[in-house]
Amino acid sequence: MADEAGLGKFIDSKVNEYFMADHVESTDKTILRAEALGIMISKMCDWDGEEAGLFCVRALYAALEDSNWSDAAGAAYDMVNLLEGGDNITNVLGVSTE
Repeated sequence: MADEAGLGKFIDSKVNEYFMADHVESTDKTILRAEALGIMISKMCDWDGEEAGLFCVRALYAALEDSNWSDAAGAAYDMVNLLEGGDNITNVLGVSTE
């Protein structure tokens, strides 16, 4: 559990570094952490939305599977397969570009 607690503290430090509270209309710690984590993932993926999306869907699958949410994990797994098969993130998420 020490590693998980350390991860939370690391993300919290990024919340402060990125001044998330100044840019997000929420004081909810979970929302601020998610925003900071999103910036870190985007930077890690060189701001490539397709790569960031695939990474996040893979992480979503892993988190749901590890939490024993098998049905939801299956849906995320299907999304990973679509993305790895060449479909783009907007189609997989059902986002209209019109």
